[in-house]
Amino acid sequence: MKRASYVLITPIRNEAESIRNLVDTVAAQKTRPVLWVIIDGRSTDGSYDLASHLADKYNWISVIRQEKFPGRDYCENFSQSINEALDYAVAKYIDEAIDFDFVGKIDATIILSEDYFDVLLTEMISDEGLAITCGISHFMVKGKEIILKPSKDKFIGFSDTRLYRRDFLQTMGGYPLAYATDTILLIKAWNRNWRTKVVESTYFTDSRVGGGKIGVWIGFRRRGHIMHTLNCHPIVVLLNALHSVIRVPPRYAGLAILEGYFESVVNKTEKLKDSEITDYMWKRRVWDLLFSLVRKNQ
Repeated sequence: MKRASYVLITPIRNEAESIRNLVDTVAAQKTRPVLWVIIDGRSTDGSYDLASHLADKYNWISVIRQEKFPGRDYCENFSQSINEALDYAVAKYIDEAIDFDFVGKIDATIILSEDYFDVLLTEMISDEGLAITCGISHFMVKGKEIILKPSKDKFIGFSDTRLYRRDFLQTMGGYPLAYATDTILLIKAWNRNWRTKVVESTYFTDSRVGGGKIGVWIGFRRRGHIMHTLNCHPIVVLLNALHSVIRVPPRYAGLAILEGYFESVVNKTEKLKDSEITDYMWKRRVWDLLFSLVRKNQ
């Protein structure tokens, strides 16, 4: 019986320092993707050329350029790059009979355990009700490894280095052109009775924490802006900021979240025009988070 297969997608922009390690970690996977689409979003540091050169030795890697940039913000353009890469994979599926049942996403700064996608595939194959899976997040902060384990709360610990069921992702129309697309897709999966899972038997390491290239403070402040855009209740924002202070180095990150959120409140920044998400974040998310705290202390 033929094992189910997956396509992997990586958006890049000015990631020349990370690309060699990225190619090495994907090439070392126990189960490689049938197709890996690296999509470049107007890099100016030679990322596209370097990725193309490294990909020459593998017939399952395609490096392409992003064609459309619909948003003024990085998040919308990032989602567009995922969708263009997915369209490219579907075209390959039609033209070259490249079959796949799942879609993986990995950022440029990730180092995977060698069994990462093999383990996630096994989980997805064994449970047809699973829409999204991921492994455990490890972060390197000043040479120290930090492990972000899942908690009783279903958001905390659910990373962005994921495997999606293709049917689910295409039913959603691909990645939403919005902030926090990974969060949005989790909510939409739960609302449609799909399951999601953090698989604790495999992991990845991310060398970039918080804001990455734009800086930790700006990155976490942006997270606060995004929480306002999603219509998060202030209680949820405060608890997330507290969680960042306690569990996510650097400890001042929580203050940046609060600054970003209240700055958006004062400026009356426009919110997401998706009532399914904004209603969930204002109403259900508060109770989900509070109940998770109660279960944790039982």
